Amino acid sequence: MKIIFLVGAFYKGVFEIINKSHNDYKIILHKSNPRHINNLIIESSCIENIDIIENSTELLEKLSEFSPDVIISTGWRRILKAPFFNTFNNIKLINVHPAILPDFKGYHTEPYVIMNNEKEHGITAHFLTEELDAGDIILQMRIPINEFSTVKSIKEDIENIAPTFFDQLFQLIEKENIPSFKQSGVTKIIAPKRTPKDSELNPKETLEKLYHMIRACDPDDYPAYFLHNNERVFIRLWTERSKTNNFEI
Repeated sequence: MKIIFLVGAFYKGVFEIINKSHNDYKIILHKSNPRHINNLIIESSCIENIDIIENSTELLEKLSEFSPDVIISTGWRRILKAPFFNTFNNIKLINVHPAILPDFKGYHTEPYVIMNNEKEHGITAHFLTEELDAGDIILQMRIPINEFSTVKSIKEDIENIAPTFFDQLFQLIEKENIPSFKQSGVTKIIAPKRTPKDSELNPKETLEKLYHMIRACDPDDYPAYFLHNNERVFIRLWTERSKTNNFEI
C-alpha cells in the first residue's frame, strides 16, 4: 500500500507507523510549517522520500507522481480545495484532527478548549471532505485536562498518545472497508487561526480570567503579553516545584 502523509503535526505518530509498517511511504511538508517542526521531521525520519512544497499546484504534482492508495493529513496547515478532491476522489482520504469532533473544528483548537472550560481533549481521525472537519469519524482518542492544563501541555499530551492512536488507525485503514460513523451533535466552536494579537491581556479583567487566558496562549508561538508604555511584556507560567521555568506548564 502506498501512503502519503501531509504532515504539520503528530510527527511522533507518523514515525511510529513508518518504523513498524512495510508500506511504501512519502512525507510532504509545507514551507509554512514552523521551521523547527520541518527540521525535526527531516532529521529524524527513517525515510528519505520527503518533499517540501509551497503551493497547491506543487502539492497536486507531488501527489500525482507518487500515485498513492491513501492520503493522510496530519495537522496540514492549508485547506484542501476542490481540485484536490476531484483528482483523488477514488482513494482513501483521511484527516487527523487535533480535537474531538464535532465539538471543536478549525485551526487552533487548544486555546478554545481551555477557555471553554472543557474537561477533556483529544484526536479524531475522519474521512476528508470539502466541508471543513465534517467527514465521517473513523477513530477518536481522549485525554483529560484540568485547571493547570495549558496549550503547551495539551499539545505534548496529544503528541504522546499519537503513536498509539496511529497504530489503531492503521489497523482500521488496512481493512477493505474502513468502519466509520456519522458526526452527531452540535459544534461548539470553529476555531480560527490564532494571531499574536489574540494573546494580548487586558489588565482590567479578573485574576481568574487572566490566568485562563494565559493558559490558552502558546508560550512558543503566541505567548501572553500585556502592554506597558506601548511595549509588550511577555508572561509565562511554571509550577512552584522550581524557582526556574524548568517545570514550565
